[in-house]
Amino acid sequence: MVVSISSVIYRAFSFVNNGKSSESGEHEKFSWSEALLDAAIIAGLNFFSCLSALSVLQILENPLQALVAAIISAGFGFFSTLAIKRGLRRE
Repeated sequence: MVVSISSVIYRAFSFVNNGKSSESGEHEKFSWSEALLDAAIIAGLNFFSCLSALSVLQILENPLQALVAAIISAGFGFFSTLAIKRGLRRE
């Protein structure tokens, strides 16, 4: 039985709620507070995991460079989470 990659990916992400009510077809109200809280949590995880990884692996000796790398990682996590929550996509 051959399964296409697109169907596997679709099934993997089928649990994601796209913000539409299945009964009425209308969009639910977007909650900025929940989205910002989720994004802040992900940013914090990215920040501290980046710092801990750099510390354990001793890749960077300069602490300022480690902080810059962690801030970049946190920013990427924050804004990518907001983009996902808002449903931004290329059409």
